[in-house]
Amino acid sequence: MESKEAYVKRRFVIAGIIARILLLVVPALLYTALPVPGFRPDQFEILLCLVMPLTSLYLIFFVKFILQNRYQREGQVLEAGYVNIGYFLLLILNAGELAIVVWKGFDNTIFEDNNFFFLIAVFESGWGIFAGFYLSQLFGRINRIAN
Repeated sequence: MESKEAYVKRRFVIAGIIARILLLVVPALLYTALPVPGFRPDQFEILLCLVMPLTSLYLIFFVKFILQNRYQREGQVLEAGYVNIGYFLLLILNAGELAIVVWKGFDNTIFEDNNFFFLIAVFESGWGIFAGFYLSQLFGRINRIAN
């Protein structure tokens, strides 16, 4: 099964925006809404320092894409394997990172602080690699300079 490029890009943008906003909202809720906060103030601060820069970058990237390509309906046809690999990586990165945050939020003793922040840094690095290779290829435009 093949998908049109514009449709695939819109689905990635929607999934990316939802995932990154959830990654900010869920820890904040675990920090404030639970009777016993799931995160200590220092843990919550470090978590936001790890997650916020990349989240801001992706949200700006996605909003920029939406504004620049709001009228695009077509595009080249992409192979299903290429599209499915991207969705699978996006799902694994987001679900894994969110699961670790929720797990730590409900059971503060499950990970030592250093291990928790290391895992978050690994997932954020995975996001960076995913964006650098896959998303930049899918969303990027190659400008060729004529000789």
